Amino acid sequence: MLPVNWGQVTQFIAQEWREVIRHFELEEIPIRVRHPESNGRIERYHRSVREEAFGDKELEDLYQGRDLLEQWVSYYNEERLHSALNYLHPVDYYNGNPEVLLAERKRKLKTAATRRKEVNRLVDLTKTKVGVYHFSRVDLSEND
Repeated sequence: MLPVNWGQVTQFIAQEWREVIRHFELEEIPIRVRHPESNGRIERYHRSVREEAFGDKELEDLYQGRDLLEQWVSYYNEERLHSALNYLHPVDYYNGNPEVLLAERKRKLKTAATRRKEVNRLVDLTKTKVGVYHFSRVDLSEND
């Protein structure tokens, strides 16, 4: 059976809820009252919504709140990097192949490190008359 955590609220004791639990053969695991640690992931998500999506914004109406939430959910899933997902976007992590994405990142970092070493070797570091070092620019346009 698939476990489902739920709070001690009336919608979870309704007849329709009972039918869903039976139909999908789910196991109910009630969370403790006034104990957010029992359901930490969703509580953390709610905190992110409060702080990042709405922050200190004054909402004019329900529609503005919905628009803000929609924009934030899009940002959260498609642009925001998540440390728990090895700093990948959720949409890339869950719809793609995270191992391939991480291997590609590693390859790019290695290429960048190699290029940085080349640039550092090519930079002309000369001391000016007043004792300040001057870095001459190196044209790397052929490497782009």
